[in-house]
Amino acid sequence: MAMSLLPLREARPLDFTPREGCRSYGYVLKTSRNLFLGIQVAELQKYSQVNFMAAIAALVYMAVEITLLLLHCLRVRNFYTGGDPDAWEHVFHMLEFWAAALFNVVTGVVLLNSTSASFHELAHQWPILIKRVALLNIVTAFVAALLIAIDLKHFEPLSHRIEYVVTIMMILVDYVLWLGLLKPGSSMLKPTAFQKVCFALSMAVGIAMNVIYNACPPPYNEIYVHFLEFPAEIIAGGVIFYSAVESKRKADLEIFGLMYSECKEPHSQDAYSAL
Repeated sequence: MAMSLLPLREARPLDFTPREGCRSYGYVLKTSRNLFLGIQVAELQKYSQVNFMAAIAALVYMAVEITLLLLHCLRVRNFYTGGDPDAWEHVFHMLEFWAAALFNVVTGVVLLNSTSASFHELAHQWPILIKRVALLNIVTAFVAALLIAIDLKHFEPLSHRIEYVVTIMMILVDYVLWLGLLKPGSSMLKPTAFQKVCFALSMAVGIAMNVIYNACPPPYNEIYVHFLEFPAEIIAGGVIFYSAVESKRKADLEIFGLMYSECKEPHSQDAYSAL
């Protein structure tokens, strides 16, 4: 999708106080016949729709990760109580890897369709890095998922190692999206101390997942690392959801600003004819 219309300007707060003689809470539809205005509105509507679908997909991903965390707790209980620790193993890993692969696609869509002026300021500074990391995440996540689909027993360790390397790259992407939610004009290259701490903790979790899985003997490595992985993925889903919702909100505000104007002459016949 073309990004020539972005970044969007920050829409000023709208005054929805009803005005005497005005409809639509003080706003009326513009009567402009500018062709380019219609094209811009249509493109903004596409941004709004794409981000809405991405937000729904992020919620579904969070639901899948919560389900996987619950299933993992049950599997661990079976492992320590003499039950079947491999219960739901095939379904469990198929959900884990294919959900992660599809979520990487959703993340890429949110990145390319962000309406945040701050994000585009950062994208202009590191355009190649952001695109390459997003595309590399998609490729590696699908490689891991396909290996699991081909032979779970044989390729499970390799797929997990690929997955946890991808997790570190996903942390970088999430951090970029988080910075993109800042107000325009704030320093993109000088994050606050709180943001630095959150990023450091996230990277520590990602590195710990790789170290635990490679250092601990099976099946303890998988048992321990999943208690870090699933909560981290739930948080990542929340970041993508919030980014998509924020992009949709800004696109909708821009559409409203292009299509409606304040009713400054409430008794004007032209103002009512526009409705």
